Amino acid sequence: MNARNLIFVIIVIFFLGTITGRVVLINEHLEVIEKEMEKPVVVQLAPIQEALITITAYTARKEECNKDPHRTAIMTKPKVGRTIAVSHDLIHWLGGWVYISGVGIRKVEDLMNERFTMKMDLLVDSVSEATKWGIQERRVIFLGR
Repeated sequence: MNARNLIFVIIVIFFLGTITGRVVLINEHLEVIEKEMEKPVVVQLAPIQEALITITAYTARKEECNKDPHRTAIMTKPKVGRTIAVSHDLIHWLGGWVYISGVGIRKVEDLMNERFTMKMDLLVDSVSEATKWGIQERRVIFLGR
């Protein structure tokens, strides 16, 4: 019996007692309730999507973007400190949030060129900042949408 069923049973007992005019005390059923409460509660969570990913950095300039440097793949304005681009094999993360170790939480808003796999591009302010970042491998956890 799970917690939802247990609450349902308690409510039914209460209403039956009310309808029949008999007062039903919870204490009469306390032993059963306590046994059910001792059972572990199993909650099924979605599997964690985690990977070691190569991360580079880019700026929102025409030289580095395929089409419109002022719009991402999900039609938002790119923002430093929020926007990241992912390779096409990670397209199912598009529109979601990720945690990048040592960087923080970012939103997957853009796509990289199709030639890349298992890569991310971190949006930064300047070319010098992108160069300083270089190529790094980081643990990335997909947090969901």
